[in-house]
Amino acid sequence: MSYDYRITSNTLIRGAETEIDARYKEVLFSTKEYGANDDFYKKICKDIMACLDASIWESESVVEKEKVSAYSNETTGKIVTHFNIKGAKGLPFKCFDVILSIDFANVLSKPYEVYLIFN
Repeated sequence: MSYDYRITSNTLIRGAETEIDARYKEVLFSTKEYGANDDFYKKICKDIMACLDASIWESESVVEKEKVSAYSNETTGKIVTHFNIKGAKGLPFKCFDVILSIDFANVLSKPYEVYLIFN
């Protein structure tokens, strides 16, 4: 295995596994029911912030939407909570994100997901 791509079972969720490719991404929760995903997303963000030292870490939530194609009015998007070391916003290895995907175009075929990304 190279250092650029690995699979590990050392994940936040017991019994899961994830792929590591240049950055760490782990699906924490996945279901086709938006309400359950939204509840999980809010709880995990609250729990993470409660564990972090507020004098060192800050968080910010944003909604990001984009059109599926130029020929359609359908949108896809995500709610992102950025956790950053104060003064190091956007710097590698100084932040991580918790994301709730909202794929309105494929809601019947693709589940909503909450995932964690370490940049």
